[in-house]
Amino acid sequence: FGIGGTNAHVVLEEAPPATPSDPAEPWQLLQLSAKTPAALETMTQNLANYLEAHPETNLADVAFTLSNGRRTFTYRRMVVCRDVPDAIAVLRAVDPERMINRVQPEQTRPLVFMFSGQGSQYVNMGQALVQTEPLFRNTVDECAEILRPFLHLDLRDLIYPAVGKEEWAAEQLQNTAVTQPALFTIEYALAKLWQSWGLQPDAMIGHSIGEYVAATLAGVFTLPEALHTVAKRGELMQAQPGGSMLAVARPAAQIEGLLPETLTVAVINSPDSCVVSGPDEAIDALAEQLTAQDIQCRRLHTSHAFHSPMMQPALAPFIAHLQTVALKPPTQPVISNETGDWLTAEQATDPHYWARHLRHAVDFAAGIHTLRGLNNAIFLEVGPGNALATVVKPQLGDGQLTYATLRHPRQNEADRIRPLTTIGQLWLAGLPLQWSQLYQHQNRHRLPLPGYPFERERYWLDPPYAAQPRHLSAHKKAPLADWFYLPSWQHTLPPTLTQQYLLDKPAHWLLFVDEAGLGDRLDSFLRTVAQQV
Repeated sequence: FGIGGTNAHVVLEEAPPATPSDPAEPWQLLQLSAKTPAALETMTQNLANYLEAHPETNLADVAFTLSNGRRTFTYRRMVVCRDVPDAIAVLRAVDPERMINRVQPEQTRPLVFMFSGQGSQYVNMGQALVQTEPLFRNTVDECAEILRPFLHLDLRDLIYPAVGKEEWAAEQLQNTAVTQPALFTIEYALAKLWQSWGLQPDAMIGHSIGEYVAATLAGVFTLPEALHTVAKRGELMQAQPGGSMLAVARPAAQIEGLLPETLTVAVINSPDSCVVSGPDEAIDALAEQLTAQDIQCRRLHTSHAFHSPMMQPALAPFIAHLQTVALKPPTQPVISNETGDWLTAEQATDPHYWARHLRHAVDFAAGIHTLRGLNNAIFLEVGPGNALATVVKPQLGDGQLTYATLRHPRQNEADRIRPLTTIGQLWLAGLPLQWSQLYQHQNRHRLPLPGYPFERERYWLDPPYAAQPRHLSAHKKAPLADWFYLPSWQHTLPPTLTQQYLLDKPAHWLLFVDEAGLGDRLDSFLRTVAQQV
């Protein structure tokens, strides 16, 4: 009851019991940052001490606390760990093979999405994300359902086949009519996932079929239009006569002079390499000729001679299809494979541009050259494998970085490691991820982990050492009145202001004049007796 006549009641109820955290998936990203290298080392060992003292700790809750409950400083460190014992071992050893460090002040860096081209696909690409990320899984499901009437199959059965059907699915994924929709689906789902984590691209570039993903994200196509168009493109390209493609480690300008009329440069990946496309027999003859000249080359695993005159019969029906699509100008910056420059509204809305895109060479190197103008940009490969990241890395300028989202099919590592490592590397490089979004579909709790290890540096000025002899002055001290330096009025008794007294002792006067006139009369009187006022 209240006091003074009030009659207030407060009813308290016990808080509901906390919902337990979800079990931790194998492999978690741990991130640490400090203001100095010494503090970072101390922080690393403090976390190892905590995990040793609490071996039952949920490692996902540790990762959640470090990402959502800690400020980010200049000296940064990240490590991806399988479980608590693995984390303790890596933290204790400060394993340079596992830990990645970077000194990165806060700054704004451009981000470029790069979408992979045909040949990078593999069975179970992105499988870990399907299992752990609802947005990725739902986007793949949406694309598969839209594609079902065009492909006459469920694409998910080929990308994520049942146990025992992996070899059959791998063969089906080599079929161009299936490969291109499959790549589009995975890359589009990855892009939407990255965007949900707070990473919005400042520019986008795709490699052949990858440009369709960039154009869809930029609003040129709606998702259903894009999927229908990609399925139609793959179907038409698959229907053309078979051919081959040959990767050559020489500049395109040098190779073009060696090509017969039946062969053409189809792809320019870098200033020092290109891909030649054409009939099987002509490609075999070129490979023998280049090998004899000690020019490195290798045949690509493709069924057709893409981006060559052998694709010419597909153009007319593809243009007819595109004329039924309401193409729109891009709302985000996209690089054109045809020109290597920014995709214009006229190009994006022209069905003939997309037809030339199918037939003409992919000038990927020119596009990267254009993107080099983005200072300190980060190039993120959004697709399976690391083919683009590998090609782009030697072409980048100072301060520019490149990373891949998914593992290469030949990399023998768990699917979760590559995405988590890339997330950590992007954080190391200064990109502002929305960490809460990474855990939005998990039930996580913050833990009382060790706090910041302040270094307790002392800046107090110590007094002189007591045993030191005091230096005594031989001079006499000044009078007490001379010790002070603050001017002040000297107080005296009021003088006897007779006329004769004032005439005998001229002086200087400071008057504070009032409004009643008394001050003015006093001023006149003092002046008559030779006083300075």
